[in-house]
Amino acid sequence: MQKRNWLAFILIGFITVSCSTLTAQPQVTETPVVETDPHPFENEQFGFTIPAGWGLTISSGDYYGFGLEKMVVIHDAPLLADSKAFFTVATAALTSGESLAEHFKLAYQDAVPEIEEQVESQFERNGLSGLEITYKRPWGEPWWKFQDIWLEKDSVVYLLSFHASPFTFEDHLVTLDLILDSFHFKDPVE
Repeated sequence: MQKRNWLAFILIGFITVSCSTLTAQPQVTETPVVETDPHPFENEQFGFTIPAGWGLTISSGDYYGFGLEKMVVIHDAPLLADSKAFFTVATAALTSGESLAEHFKLAYQDAVPEIEEQVESQFERNGLSGLEITYKRPWGEPWWKFQDIWLEKDSVVYLLSFHASPFTFEDHLVTLDLILDSFHFKDPVE
């Protein structure tokens, strides 16, 4: 009789620990529907075109230690786990008196893991302007190549971040252009 009580107690403990571990994970919602044509993604603040064949994951959590909250990730395969190229939009409110340039500089200043081969420039496209940086950083094997575009609207920073393996990064630039050409901010609803 005592063995059953111990077994039940251990089983309840295991289930409790398993459930608490699962609930501590960031919220991720995958939509594994594969669209054969490009299709729009829209939320209250912005919109852009998702390329044909790309998957969508609504996500939350800090984006690579930049202090920005992930909003949406699209990826070159229907499921995030099967993907090799990613486009993420992450946001954060600017603190009082802080500029986009200051926020941008601080994000990369003490990046962990460190970044290499960074090239910074101004970003201008379709009426949007901001800052752009390309770089490589280790994130498992191999190092990944990133292209980050920083925009600001109504005291909110928007990071449009694309990354892929350095071996396939150039192959995805036409797709990235499609996404960036379609990115737009929505006007506030009156």
